[in-house]
Amino acid sequence: MPGLEENIKDFAKKAGAALVGVAGPDRMDGPASLDPGFIMPGGKSIVSMGDMWALKRWQFKKNYSLDKYIGSLTQMILGLINCT
Repeated sequence: MPGLEENIKDFAKKAGAALVGVAGPDRMDGPASLDPGFIMPGGKSIVSMGDMWALKRWQFKKNYSLDKYIGSLTQMILGLINCT
């Protein structure tokens, strides 16, 4: 049976993320701002998602600006947060 980390990765990939990573506080070495609890009270892990902006821009034949593309990814992430 897959664990929570695998479920998160599968969910994000099905939503369109090309790369997904999960890191707990034990993997963060740096300022307090890297602590998940600093970013979101009660947070225990950080989920990172990546995409291939240049490939998608070519694939869909659109002139995406990087700002618009980041905005669309942000909306996707907020949708993932709101649906759980």
